[in-house]
Amino acid sequence: MQEMKLPRSEEPLLFLRMHVAQAQLECGDIAACKTATANGREQLEQMHHVDASVSASVYYVSRHPQL
Repeated sequence: MQEMKLPRSEEPLLFLRMHVAQAQLECGDIAACKTATANGREQLEQMHHVDASVSASVYYVSRHPQL
């Protein structure tokens, strides 16, 4: 299934997942946000030549003081 994905389609999905994680954090769902940011960091580490806005979205949420 992975080979059927469009090239670089993971980046916008990760970007959106981090915005969902930020919304979860703002709503008080810390556990879901922690899980999402941990998964986001793992996914980011596997990517090459990532757009700066994508990596920034991961680090912005994961560096929040409540996590």
